[in-house]
Amino acid sequence: MRLFRFFRTQLPTTVSERIALGIGLFFAGWYAAISFVNHHLLRTFAYDLGIKNQAIWDYAHGRWNLNSIMEELQGKINVLANHFEPVLALFSPLYWIFGHYTLLVVQWFAILLGGRAVWLLFKERLPNQPQLALLGLISFYSFFGIFSALSFDFHTNVVAAMLVPWLFLCFYRRQFLAFFLIGLAIVFSKENMALWLMFVGLGLALHHVKQGQLRNRALLLSLSAGVCFVLIMKVLMPAFANGQLEYLHFKYTALGPDMGSALTFVLTHPFDALRLLFENHLPGASSYRDGLKASTWWLFMAAGGWLCVLRPAFFLMLIPIFGQKMFSDDPNKWSPFFQYSIEFLPVIIMAAIEAVRLLSKAYLRWTLMLMLALGSVFSGIHSLSMYRPQVFMPQGIKVLKSGHWTREVPVQRIKFALKKHIPDAASVAASSVLVPRLAMRRSIASYPSSIPVQYIVLLKDAIEPYPLKRQALADSISQLIQSPNWQCLHQQDSLYIFKRVQ
Repeated sequence: MRLFRFFRTQLPTTVSERIALGIGLFFAGWYAAISFVNHHLLRTFAYDLGIKNQAIWDYAHGRWNLNSIMEELQGKINVLANHFEPVLALFSPLYWIFGHYTLLVVQWFAILLGGRAVWLLFKERLPNQPQLALLGLISFYSFFGIFSALSFDFHTNVVAAMLVPWLFLCFYRRQFLAFFLIGLAIVFSKENMALWLMFVGLGLALHHVKQGQLRNRALLLSLSAGVCFVLIMKVLMPAFANGQLEYLHFKYTALGPDMGSALTFVLTHPFDALRLLFENHLPGASSYRDGLKASTWWLFMAAGGWLCVLRPAFFLMLIPIFGQKMFSDDPNKWSPFFQYSIEFLPVIIMAAIEAVRLLSKAYLRWTLMLMLALGSVFSGIHSLSMYRPQVFMPQGIKVLKSGHWTREVPVQRIKFALKKHIPDAASVAASSVLVPRLAMRRSIASYPSSIPVQYIVLLKDAIEPYPLKRQALADSISQLIQSPNWQCLHQQDSLYIFKRVQ
């Protein structure tokens, strides 16, 4: 019981605790309005919620997941060869309660729990200053990276980032067994989280370099995370790939063809590497790419990132996060959109707590925390106004706009048709926006797919039918209607359901 004492929750008894609860409930509703409404209105996608939904369905049945949604895996390669996310197995029993909403519920709850850890951190590191803790809570929940992450499906790095405040809390409570167990959960969330945790440990050690016990525990965490990263990348993921698949996610051509080359480039060309953090390094003109890195830096600084820049220990924690974002060949990672900024948040909050602890004057502490809260609120609101979803992923994020709550197709009738015409065990290829709710089966693919299936389900609506173009989708539907090999079971409400003729 002592191990999990940090999760202890009591009913709010003071005014500040009641206000904190109110803040949490307010943001819980806001987050739900983004994540759950998007899924209800068919604005979640095969990549990535569909992939992970099929994985938890298999885990819930006691099986490995040989993922059929990713073309590279073809239903023959373990999904852990794509991303090392065994933490999904831990969440899989919830499938029996929440179905295809399971991972969205987990992500939503993880963010709220992260806020709980932040509240406790403020209370313990800054005792008898509940007003500052309330400002810290507002800063946490209004951070731009939360809204952008919730707008796009589910991702395990969000859960990992929300465990970091608990990691800090256990560290300062000297509950070191829980500290290392939470570190293990972070490592098991995604392969790159182990690398990040190594730098988090180094940052903690640097910040407490004169406190032997804390410094040594932090260094042990860093060393353990580094060993885990190498083990995952060099042993476990290749084993799950069974020699059939190379690592899919190293796309950093500006640094070199592999991780070793990238590290060599950064060490031998530090000024070139620094330049890449700020400029569009991909060839060709693009109105989308231009200014993306600047936007992320601007929002990061506005939300309190300047506190990390001023404190080397905390900036050290963020080095791999900036590297994986800004060096990437994928401009979406440069941006403040999607899930690629969430890791900044716990480090910024911890840097703020430690900065306030250094200030002896009450008015200076208030000034710093007001700046943090106002900056974070600004970052969240401004990110909503600048959000630029891609045409094939038009997620809703502006909950105060009527368009967020509507869809141009009759969602309920579409869901009824899917349930009526498609058996639970049938193999299916479907439009990307339909895959997450059809993913709980052995064979499910995002259309078009080379995997043989019994049913094809296509939605011809206003969303670009990735990876096809609209005309290509229309041509496919016409060919299926005319084909003697397929029977059209349903053709209304923009939904087409075809069954293979035996």
